[in-house]
Amino acid sequence: MIRGESPSEGPRGRQALDEPSRNLVSISPFFIVEDLSASIAYYVDRLGFRLDFQGPESDPYYGRVSRDGIGIMLKAILPDVPSLPNRRRHEWARWDAYIYTADPDSLFDELRERGASFVSELSFIDEGLWGFEVSDADGYVLAFFQLRDDPATPQPPSAGEGGGAVSETGAGPESLAPVGRERAVAILPGDDLAVAKAFYVDRLGFRVEWEDTSDGKSGIMGIVRGGLELTIDCPMSGHGRNVCVSLRVSDADAYYELWREAVEIPRPPQDEVWGGRTFGFQDPSGNDLFVIGPVRGHEGGTSWEA
Repeated sequence: MIRGESPSEGPRGRQALDEPSRNLVSISPFFIVEDLSASIAYYVDRLGFRLDFQGPESDPYYGRVSRDGIGIMLKAILPDVPSLPNRRRHEWARWDAYIYTADPDSLFDELRERGASFVSELSFIDEGLWGFEVSDADGYVLAFFQLRDDPATPQPPSAGEGGGAVSETGAGPESLAPVGRERAVAILPGDDLAVAKAFYVDRLGFRVEWEDTSDGKSGIMGIVRGGLELTIDCPMSGHGRNVCVSLRVSDADAYYELWREAVEIPRPPQDEVWGGRTFGFQDPSGNDLFVIGPVRGHEGGTSWEA
């Protein structure tokens, strides 16, 4: 066994083990993974976990990662035994582990900088749960949250109070309040799923989150990179082909340097009069990708910041 740091080391770990009133100390979800090395690397590099151990030394196929006392067991079984996140079994069970978090806001900022794949960004991911959801290298979804009152949740009027104004349709202001988590994902038309995958995954560093295809060419897939998410539909009929999607990033110049050797980009980033810094290019199907970041040196916190 290749050992890392023991999760029980340090004052907090010793205190948990020494408390006479506590017998059960911790619990670790056990995830079946397809590539142990890739799974461990994702938790360490993208989510800030540490490697506690992996083994056996000659041919590791299981291990444990942890952060702040939260541990997860990982194990690769056989090539024909794939990972099976809960959401692939039923859409109502989208979480594989949920982790109560003292400060979801700062953790979200950290993981976004690390390039984690977000299923849901910082928001009320469920009623009374403020936080976010990330997906690991095998598609398991971790929900990081804290309990918090949702100001958008309508409250019944107290005694003596009248109800809110009701429109002719019978829908009051409460009907506009968010229902659970909300997000918009652009669906881009494609001509060949394999060509799209080579472009977005191999050149731009996206990761396939899900895919449905019978021949590798036609079908649909969802791809993610950090907080960016797109759906590619090949072929997508009934929709116009003059498509442009904006990719909101924290530093347009950094992405330009990252991508300019992999794809043809007509011009370097430039400042716009409306306050963003942009560049753009096209994918193999002719869809325009418009990258928007804040103007360099601007500290005003514009809406173009990722």
